[in-house]
Amino acid sequence: MKTKFLAAIACTSVVGLATSAHAAPPRCDVSATQNWAIPALQGSPATTLRVIGRSTGRSCARAAVSYTILNARGRVLFRKTYQSQFVAPFMEVRTRRHMQAALADWILPVNRSNFKAGLPDWLPGADAPVEQEFGFTPAETITREEYLGIKGDRTPLRCYVQGMESINCVIFHGGVIDPFGLQAFPG
Repeated sequence: MKTKFLAAIACTSVVGLATSAHAAPPRCDVSATQNWAIPALQGSPATTLRVIGRSTGRSCARAAVSYTILNARGRVLFRKTYQSQFVAPFMEVRTRRHMQAALADWILPVNRSNFKAGLPDWLPGADAPVEQEFGFTPAETITREEYLGIKGDRTPLRCYVQGMESINCVIFHGGVIDPFGLQAFPG
């Protein structure tokens, strides 16, 4: 009799554990992928890079979101990770379905066909480009000559929202991704 009672308690405990494990809220591990076609330029062959947006975390409201660019062989060329609650496209995201949609939108290129033409001039002798409503701050590694060259040529450029008030822009050349700069939202 005692053995049956202990067996019943043991089974109840296992069932109780299984039930509470299923009741745990789902994680917010979601991803979206898009190809970035790079045309043949300056003697370099055409290639296709892969852009991946991924979230990980116990809740979508406070997930880590990463923006990753891979080369055609799957090697990581660029990766930045942010907290979702501090990146504008994810502010209101609370469910996996909404996170999936937000990630898919996030990895679409922000740059428009006239993005480079809209970049401010960088006058000779100046420390930075001319200030304007959509301010642009080149990466520390970008010189005036490089900035003007990239602004005027077909160097592949990709930008994405990286906070509440700015976008991050990177360039692809020589088989690598390099930082290009940040553009502030107006206001």
